[in-house]
Amino acid sequence: MLDGEYAKTLEQLRTQTRADVEDGAVTADGPASAEKAWEAYRSAWVAFARLRYPREVAAIRAEITLDRYRLVETIR
Repeated sequence: MLDGEYAKTLEQLRTQTRADVEDGAVTADGPASAEKAWEAYRSAWVAFARLRYPREVAAIRAEITLDRYRLVETIR
């Protein structure tokens, strides 16, 4: 779900014109580096959840992923 939405967003961003980019539009490089940082963020939360909320790890991971999906969806 998230990977598909992310791929659609990148595809759309790659079709921008030079004028769009010069006007300050989001480029494909921005979401790519943000995605890498987000993956580290999610991993840290999952590691914390394993220690503090071991029964809720899957739910916490799912909630973080769903929040990210909603954010990526708004970029398009």
